[in-house]
Amino acid sequence: MNGRTDLGTEQNAEVSPPLPNIGMGYIPTEEERRIFAECNQESFWYRSVPFSATSMLVTQGLVTKGILSSHPKYNSIPKIAFACIMGYFAGKFSYVKTCQEKFKRLESSPLGEALRMRPGHRLASPGESKPIWKYLG
Repeated sequence: MNGRTDLGTEQNAEVSPPLPNIGMGYIPTEEERRIFAECNQESFWYRSVPFSATSMLVTQGLVTKGILSSHPKYNSIPKIAFACIMGYFAGKFSYVKTCQEKFKRLESSPLGEALRMRPGHRLASPGESKPIWKYLG
C-alpha cells in the first residue's frame, strides 16, 4: 500500500452522457432534412444574395474610380465574378450559427442533441436573459 486508495471509479464523479452516433453514415430524420432545406434556402436569399450583390457593386465602384485596375481584355468582369463568389460563400458561412440554433431547438433530433452537448454550450434557464449580441447575426 502506498497510502493511495484506488476505488476504481468515484461515485460522485460527473459522467457526461455519450454523444449520439453522428458520423459520415448518419441519415438525418425527416425534420432534420426540412431544417437543412430551410437553412439552405434562407442562407441563399437572406445572406448570400445581399452579400454578393453588395460586394459586386463595391468592386465595380472601385474599378470605376480607378482604385482597382481593370483587366485589359475582360475589363472588370473577373474581379466582379470573384467578388460575387466570395460574397456567396461569406453569406453561407455567416448563416451557420443561425442554422445550428435551429437544430438545437429540435426536441427529438440526434443532430440537435449532439450540437447541444458540444463543449462550451450552456442551456439557458427559461427566465434567464441573454446578452443583446446573442440576438444579432
